[in-house]
Amino acid sequence: MLRSSALVATMFALFCAVQAFAQASHCRDIADEPHHHLLYQNDSVRIFQLDLPGSQSTEEFCVSHGYLRVDATEGKTSDMVVGQVGYASLWGGGQAVFVYQPQRKAIRNETGTAFREYDIEALQPFDHNPLYDYSCGGDNLACDPEMVSTHMVAASRGPFTVRSVALGTGDQLVIEEASHFVVALSAVELTYGKDKQLRLEPGDARLLPNSEVVLKNAGNRKTRFMTVDF
Repeated sequence: MLRSSALVATMFALFCAVQAFAQASHCRDIADEPHHHLLYQNDSVRIFQLDLPGSQSTEEFCVSHGYLRVDATEGKTSDMVVGQVGYASLWGGGQAVFVYQPQRKAIRNETGTAFREYDIEALQPFDHNPLYDYSCGGDNLACDPEMVSTHMVAASRGPFTVRSVALGTGDQLVIEEASHFVVALSAVELTYGKDKQLRLEPGDARLLPNSEVVLKNAGNRKTRFMTVDF
């Protein structure tokens, strides 16, 4: 009887351990995290908008592939990586950071104002060197940009080319054929194509069709925005 009771107790303990491991190993996909909203998906990318109110945190989530973080507002957040200390980031609005090896985490807004970023996940594998960006100070555009001009700084990581753009009234920017995700850092009033218009408020974003585009500032003041091509 004692052996039988001991066996039952052992099996019950093993069952509880297996259940606990299963719960611990399960991780919510970013698409199911309530503060992330899926904006677009195809065979190559998923694009999410993160809106995080002041002094709040996301739930823990995972991203299965490398992804690009584009911040659309100023702020301070902490990445609360499971099993590690929190990693704080100061955002100036218009930074781009590629996360090569995503970890299970939650994000906490350390300020009292709302924070917004866009996360663009690469669904296809690509070659990369994670050590390359360690000296960038949290901004890939600041680390060996591939192009700098009067209006723009650009850098490429994996399948993405990201640009930070500033256009004066009447200035224009030609971007080669690709899908273009435009993130407004100021009020944006652009024209492109045949009489097409793009108006965005600061922090908003829009996906443009796959094509070569000429973006022209049709407003009456300087405008700032970012583009991510894929």
